[in-house]
Order: sequence, then C-alpha cells, then structure tokens
Amino acid sequence: LLPLSVVRFWGLRETLESLRKNATYQRRLFDQAVKLVRPGGIIVYSTCTINPGENEALVRYALDTYKFLSLGSQ
Repeated sequence: LLPLSVVRFWGLRETLESLRKNATYQRRLFDQAVKLVRPGGIIVYSTCTINPGENEALVRYALDTYKFLSLGSQ
C-alpha cells in the first residue's frame, strides 16, 4: 500500500472502493502475520492512514477473531 503522501504526490485519488480494498488487504496481511508469529511473539501493527477500516476496525477484527491476542501498551 502506498502512503497517503505518495498517493497525493502522484495525483492518485482514493475512492470508497479503494479504501475498502485497502482494509481487506490489511486484514489479509494481519491474518498471515498471526500465522507466522511464534508463540509468545509480538505483532506490531502500524499504518500511515486515518482510514478506520485499516486501523480501529482491524484491531477490533483481530481481537474478536484471535481470542489469544491481547492489546499491548502503546
């Protein structure tokens, strides 16, 4: 995914559909991270967007889907 600053620099425009696709892509990436992290390991999730679908909604999805995960301090 391109940072928003790059999207603006290149003159690309986000659409509602592209925002949804970005959130879906982030969810798939997170699912893979869960599969790859070792027991007791740490997943650090960070974005450069204000899109709630890639931020708060993904954190809610992760905590609801993977009951063994917990939110660490920031």
